[in-house]
Amino acid sequence: IESPGRAHISSMSTDREHRRRGLASAILDDLLQVCAARGVEVIGLHSTAHGRSIYERRGFQTRDGNPEMRLIRRIGDR
Repeated sequence: IESPGRAHISSMSTDREHRRRGLASAILDDLLQVCAARGVEVIGLHSTAHGRSIYERRGFQTRDGNPEMRLIRRIGDR
């Protein structure tokens, strides 16, 4: 079975003085909506320890022995 799509989020960061205002969450949520609209089922990214919780709250999971976090969802799970 061929994969309907993959995406990789790269270089997402927020300057210290603008953190804790929901900016990164808003951007990530928009990115996830775009991915869902395009049929992307697998989304990968590399996260710092600082940013990991924002991704975990949206279902991204760490992978043993791999620095990548990954979100896998079926098209119907939007």
